[in-house]
Amino acid sequence: LKGASDALTRKIMGGMSSRAVSSLQEEIETLGPQKKRDIEKTFIQGVKVTPTDNTTAYATGGLNAAIATNVVAKSGTPTLTASDVIGLLQTVWEAGGIQESETATLIVAGGLKRWLTKLFVTDKSYIEQTRDVSGVHVQTIETDFGRLNVMLNRYQTASTLTVCSLEECAPVFLEIPGKGFLFAEPLAKVGAADNVQLYGEVGLKWGNELKHGKITGLLTTAPA
Repeated sequence: LKGASDALTRKIMGGMSSRAVSSLQEEIETLGPQKKRDIEKTFIQGVKVTPTDNTTAYATGGLNAAIATNVVAKSGTPTLTASDVIGLLQTVWEAGGIQESETATLIVAGGLKRWLTKLFVTDKSYIEQTRDVSGVHVQTIETDFGRLNVMLNRYQTASTLTVCSLEECAPVFLEIPGKGFLFAEPLAKVGAADNVQLYGEVGLKWGNELKHGKITGLLTTAPA
């Protein structure tokens, strides 16, 4: 279990039959990939919640919700144009963003990804290029503001294109002494069942929101 201390895991497993231990470990390991997807989705779509008491859970704000200044809100669901993209890039660049080409990134879902390929690769007769950014293989496109990464993300809002200065972003973890940031711990026993919860607090540090931007309300249908 990533992030759990050996001592805590042994405590949970202590006194349980080998079959129960094996079943619990399998359930915990199965939850790992799902938790990663939940965190990724929240980093894109999350809405920040700062409760005043312990009756409401904290929630981290995602990148899209954090962008409040460099926003182009389209009406009538128009198709994406190269001018739309370049205009937003200029706005973000003039605000101090996308200074590092290696981490300057466009985040889109499937339909808008195909529009970017058409506008910046196919229509310009460019050869598609790729590179690795922090271990992730991404396509790149050439623009007036340098080479940008194109991140295809299934959790991105279909009608939104986001310009992200990735060097501004980082995950933030709440470390619990002796436990780590993601761990399993037993809950109150009910009958013959052994109840265990997987717990962790992870947030997104998005840095200066002026260094990001977004276009919303775009047509999500892919080009013919």
